[in-house]
Amino acid sequence: MIASFTAELARPVELGYSDNWEVRICEFSYPPKCVGTFKNTRVVGDTTGLIYCDLISPQYVGRALVRCMRTFIHPSLSGEHVFDIVYYLPFEKRTFKSIRIEILQLTGKPVEFKSSTTPWKVVLHFRRVSTCY
Repeated sequence: MIASFTAELARPVELGYSDNWEVRICEFSYPPKCVGTFKNTRVVGDTTGLIYCDLISPQYVGRALVRCMRTFIHPSLSGEHVFDIVYYLPFEKRTFKSIRIEILQLTGKPVEFKSSTTPWKVVLHFRRVSTCY
């Protein structure tokens, strides 16, 4: 079962302290889960997953203050999610050498993904926020 991973970067990223930075998740894909069929009807999307990232400032999700970037419905037929409506979230870390991603259910338990040789893909978009005085 895979529910989290850490991407080690080749060099540390230093954002500095003069600018504010934000990040969003654009795409997320994982090895598709075998889905069942019942009278030619595909059964998908019975669990809400939450994507957590250690780079961002905590946000309220319900009553909890957590580092949640996005919610998604799991499983999907293709294992791919492209987010058309995106939310930029503020960074908390100003220097980092790795990015940790965790995928949990609303209950806090890990979302179960099958182990596979198919790679995972998470596409993040970073932007600098200008502050005008």
